[in-house]
Parts: sequence; structure tokens; C-alpha cells
Amino acid sequence: MTDATTGTASEGGHWYTKDGKPAYNIIGKNGKERAVTLRDARTMNLYPGFSTIARLEDKPALTVWKINQAILSALTLPPFPEESAESFKARVEQDMEAQSKAARERGTAIHAAIEVYFETGEVSASMEPYVMPVVEWLQANFPDAPWEAEKSFTHFGYGYGGKTDLYAKGIALIDIKTKDFNNPKKVKGYDEHEMQLHAYAEGLGDRAIRKLNLFVSSTVPGLIVPQEWETRDEAFEAFLCLLRLWQIRKGYVP
Repeated sequence: MTDATTGTASEGGHWYTKDGKPAYNIIGKNGKERAVTLRDARTMNLYPGFSTIARLEDKPALTVWKINQAILSALTLPPFPEESAESFKARVEQDMEAQSKAARERGTAIHAAIEVYFETGEVSASMEPYVMPVVEWLQANFPDAPWEAEKSFTHFGYGYGGKTDLYAKGIALIDIKTKDFNNPKKVKGYDEHEMQLHAYAEGLGDRAIRKLNLFVSSTVPGLIVPQEWETRDEAFEAFLCLLRLWQIRKGYVP
């Protein structure tokens, strides 16, 4: 029998309870924390989060990035004398994963620091160059907005949940994306970003709210690229198609 759930994010997917609380990890029979599985979700009637559902859709940009990382790793790691192809392949994969992990951890740290600031008003000296430009941009564009960080929800009607980055009821919904970039002209949102914001707005019962992505550079402190999305029925309808496909594939509707 499983025990209490936690809101700690994991690679297992994002799940939510019927009252909208995150349930990403679970304390198992052995007393250790592990990722919530679909089997757990069935037992506990958990609702899948957007990221869990979105995994079904192909992500061409991510695939291209992975290919480029593999090429770069291969170019910077010449084979050892008489090294087997399998050994060289393993070293390239290891280096590629190390580079990917470093990028993820850097972005996660910045994202977490922004969240902490809006929850506590505090920011470390090392994170200040990344966090305060975001705060200043929001103050300039949404003065006096009562931002709420990490607000989670569950939509009973459609059977999914989610957790926002920043939300000001009736004003704006902000999703923050950290990524390595130094040229703002090359940064743009994808269909998945638009779909996520529309799914969140619907889940919050605030469908007509302004919806924006803030792309925050993890390599150039203070570099921010905002992108605002129009309210389009098609964006939410696309999500519903993906949600229904997920339900069919998994054979599960909360």
C-alpha cells in the first residue's frame, strides 16, 4: 500500500490530486520516496499534468538540439588509439548527457530562484543578475499585479491538472522558460508553449486572461524575451486532442 504523496518534481511525470495539490512523488512500501507511476495514479485517482500529457507529441526542436549536442561531443572527444567504436560511442553519450545535465541544472536553478523571490521576496547574490531583471520587467509591464507563484489546479471536467509559474487573477498568466541563448532575435515560442498557457488558463477558470512566455537567458544575465499569445480556441482544442489521445493510449480517465 502506498503512502503520502509529495509535490517534489521528478522524471516520473506530474500528477495532481482531486483538490489540485501536486503529487509528483510518493512514499512507497519501503519508506523511500519514488516517482508516482500510472499504476499509482489509477489507485489514487490522480490527474495527469500538462507535461505528462505533452510527452506524447513529437518535439522536433528538442530532437535537433540533441543531435547537435551529440555531434559537438563527438567532435570534441576524438577516439583514443585503437579504441573500439562501442567504447567511443559510450564516451560520446556520457559527455552529451553531462552537457545536457549541466544546462538543465543551470536553468532549473534560475527558475527556482525566481519562484523563491515571488514567494519570499529574497534572492541570493549569485541569482540576483537573473532574477531582478524579470522582477523589473513585470513591474514595468504589470504594475501592482498580485503575483502568485506556483499555483496548482485540477480541472475536473476534462481530467487534467497543472501548476503555473506566475499568476495574477484576471490580469496575466506567465510561464517562464530558461534556456541558453544570447541572440534574442532567434528566440521564439513553440506550439506547445501556447497550448500549455491555454490549458492552464482554462484550468484556472480564467480563459480570457493575458498569456505570456518569458524566455530567460541562462547564459546572459538580464536577457529576457517576452512573447504574448492571443486567446485562440484552436490552441486549447489542440490540447484536448492530445489529452484524449493520452487517455486512450493509457486507458485511464480520472
